[in-house]
Amino acid sequence: TKMSSAQAMKEKVMGEVTGMMGVLLLNLGMETGVWEAMRGGVNTTPSQLAAKSGMSERYLEELLRASALHGYLNFIPGKQPESKSWDSGIANEGDSFALSPDMEEVLFDEDSPCYYGNSLTLPMYLTGPPFEKLIQSFKDDSGVPYALYGKKFPEMVEKSHSKIYQTEIKEWLKKEELKDLQAVLSKGGVVLDLGCGCGWSSISVAEEFPNTTVHAVDCDEISMEKAKVNISEAVSKKLVKEGQIVPHCCFAHEADIPKGSVDMVMLFICLHDMHNPSEVLASAIDMLKPDGCILVLEFTNPDSFSDLMSSDSPQKGLTKFCMSVSVLHCLPVCKVETPSQAVGTCFSQSTMEKVAAKGGFTSVSSFPANEMMSLFVIRK
Repeated sequence: TKMSSAQAMKEKVMGEVTGMMGVLLLNLGMETGVWEAMRGGVNTTPSQLAAKSGMSERYLEELLRASALHGYLNFIPGKQPESKSWDSGIANEGDSFALSPDMEEVLFDEDSPCYYGNSLTLPMYLTGPPFEKLIQSFKDDSGVPYALYGKKFPEMVEKSHSKIYQTEIKEWLKKEELKDLQAVLSKGGVVLDLGCGCGWSSISVAEEFPNTTVHAVDCDEISMEKAKVNISEAVSKKLVKEGQIVPHCCFAHEADIPKGSVDMVMLFICLHDMHNPSEVLASAIDMLKPDGCILVLEFTNPDSFSDLMSSDSPQKGLTKFCMSVSVLHCLPVCKVETPSQAVGTCFSQSTMEKVAAKGGFTSVSSFPANEMMSLFVIRK
């Protein structure tokens, strides 16, 4: 019989629940070191893996089987039943499993464009206390403090973003739209990195433009402590000069930076997390030179939600990710302080123009930074 629309919807939801459990399995394998022990693509039985890793053979048997069903592991059928002291739900037949080269690349090769080992931890931080607080936030229109997402969350974010900054910033600044700015920074300019996080964006700009001074500003103490460590290591490796990057743990308007001295302000993947993005932009306007600009890096999103819903564009998948993260993290974080502009993760061109206008700016242009993000250029 033909499946009803309700049954089809149930099948979809069931599939996504199973998929979510698959993500938990991947994280379990990473945290326990199971996938690390299987690197190299060698066929291994649960018994062999248990002997190698020192972990429970019965747990490994179940994890390997479940992961093979998810398509994460290759399966090699066994020929000789094995007798064990336990009774597996499905009899053990001496089967082997292997981590494919493709899966190993996705989980471990940080130099590969297909690497996702760090990002797959994201859902783990969105459950527990933050989720419980979010339920209450829906009822009282409050927010969820960033710190509630755990001490490891900033580390995950740092690792996700640092590679982008280290490899792509210099390419963005070579764009025709920023040619004049590149010339200024090459001679020796001043950059203000607002919401610098753990400092990788500041380090990348300082390394590319050794004659330029970079003010790294963030009000999050944990992030700034990590930024200071990263900056110190960059100096010791002679990637940047001593004193070239000046850290400030404060808000932009509190930083000791002379008015009218800044050539470029950077706000990279952080403006959407702020409760007052227009005020943040406005706080930088007096620091800018007359021909200075603000560069805002955000995920690419469309102006029209209805147009997106009626299309089959790949953009739909990206916005689905952004909107989901917005509900579970970015919007709650930016609603902790009141009043909040409550932008959320999806920063479209039209919304950026509106937010910039409220901050006193008249010009907003943009160009693709990569396949997922756009770089907005904001001028007075």
